[in-house]
Amino acid sequence: MCFYLTAFRTVCKSVQMQRSTVTTKRTQTQEQFARSVKVALIQRGMSIVELAQELGLSRNTVSLAINSGIYKPTQNKISKFLKLS
Repeated sequence: MCFYLTAFRTVCKSVQMQRSTVTTKRTQTQEQFARSVKVALIQRGMSIVELAQELGLSRNTVSLAINSGIYKPTQNKISKFLKLS
């Protein structure tokens, strides 16, 4: 019985390490996206509210797309509108 618990714990630790690596990469990518959007908005003298109005979306949706990484289609619209690479 003890062998199975040890093996199970080893597998769980391995999965947790893999998940944390993926989360870190995703977070760094999201931070880069948020930073580039904010820089582009500042350069254009726009606010998130104005960006949302231009895209025909709510301020909350745009803010969540920029800061939390959800709403990938909205992120694509933002990138296209601001001409981000």
